[in-house]
Amino acid sequence: MRAIIAAFLVLMASTPEDRPSSSSSAIYKKMMSQESALLGLAPQQRSDLLQRTYVAAVEESIFRQKCTGVAVDQLDDVFSATALMAFYRRDAMWTERVQCLHAAMVAHDMAEARHHRKLHGLLIAIRRFDQANELRRRFEIEVPQLPPLAVASGSGISVISMVGGDRLEQSVLLPRSEEGIQVIAMVHPFCGFSTRALDSILGELRYAWLRPYLQLVVPREPAWPESAIRAWNIKNPAHPMHAQAMGQAWQSLGTHETPVFHLLRNGELIVSVTGWKGDGAELDIVRKFLEDLER
Repeated sequence: MRAIIAAFLVLMASTPEDRPSSSSSAIYKKMMSQESALLGLAPQQRSDLLQRTYVAAVEESIFRQKCTGVAVDQLDDVFSATALMAFYRRDAMWTERVQCLHAAMVAHDMAEARHHRKLHGLLIAIRRFDQANELRRRFEIEVPQLPPLAVASGSGISVISMVGGDRLEQSVLLPRSEEGIQVIAMVHPFCGFSTRALDSILGELRYAWLRPYLQLVVPREPAWPESAIRAWNIKNPAHPMHAQAMGQAWQSLGTHETPVFHLLRNGELIVSVTGWKGDGAELDIVRKFLEDLER
């Protein structure tokens, strides 16, 4: 069950106006074709295979040269291929590569609205709201202004919490139990599998064992679903949704799919399960490991 894949691909896949119009779009077209053939694989596997194709076609040295070495007629192609990799990796290095190519396209008067929007979404995904807002202002992109987001401090599993009616606060997601046990559920307010799972978990007696440990986190993506998260939190104050922030502590946790349930103790991952087929059988293994931890 890979519900988040569909949500991410809707956000990131190119619409007809987003597809490169250049006849030199060999790399991007090859990667898009490869991606379609790999949809049955887990996101990390798909990302690794796509990166092999990318590395074989794009010289890494261009990014050390501020992208000046890319032929003008190949900029659009390399930009789109790099943005696809940045979508999967969702880290600073890949997004900065897209920024480099975007600057080169601006310098050659080639950057269009689709390029601005793609970069804007990637900046959201790595939580650089200030840069996304500056990009919005500079190129008059028709996207909402993002709220102020202070730089997070401290180590641990970092999240962004909705405070009051309009504030954001970055903090470490501490366990709700004194034993240091927590179940972090990667969910999304627009994912049907997530909402059906949460309806059962929060509403049915048979999941009473899970609720004291349950914490909800919305994965990073090229969009900012703050209004949907706040709407959920108003209805479910005991189990609010947080937004995933950046940080090394997330590297060991799968965040590309929803729902995914990670059982941790004192920050150490014990077991993860993915999906929701409707009967909650996926959580049986979490309950087994949790019972062992409680002994």
